[in-house]
Amino acid sequence: MQISRILGQVAFYALFIAFIGYFATSPAYTFLPQGQALIKLTFSHAGQRKQPCRERSAEELAEMPKHLRKKQDCPRERSPIDVEMTLDGKVIYSATISPSGLSHDLASPVYERIRLPAGEHRLQVSMRDDIHSEGYNYTLDRVVTMLPAQILVIDFDSENGKFSLE
Repeated sequence: MQISRILGQVAFYALFIAFIGYFATSPAYTFLPQGQALIKLTFSHAGQRKQPCRERSAEELAEMPKHLRKKQDCPRERSPIDVEMTLDGKVIYSATISPSGLSHDLASPVYERIRLPAGEHRLQVSMRDDIHSEGYNYTLDRVVTMLPAQILVIDFDSENGKFSLE
């Protein structure tokens, strides 16, 4: 009785190890197809305020409680951002991203993955963060050479106001 129980456990463990061993190596997972590269456009940026701040008058300040007195009244809502990416003259990504937050006053998050053939490409990324402006406020225009299975990350540095490639 004891021997049959031990043999049953050994058989069960052997099947379990074979099951785990098979799925640890098969089926083979390929991150990118042969000869492909990947661009990741990923950043979070707060657009400009939708309405400009205004100065409060002395009368308005006097009517307010002392702990709420601020000289400027600034609406919280931010502009959505428009992002466009062009590869070799063809638009491959275009989106308008609304600000996050209940009052639409936080950053607009961008995350996009784009597969492309390896090789040399002209890459252009443009962004507008103010609904009151015409055209794009920020642009990146570069020729990039992508190797097979290479991942190029495009980030935006809000502090310096420019795109960077990593």
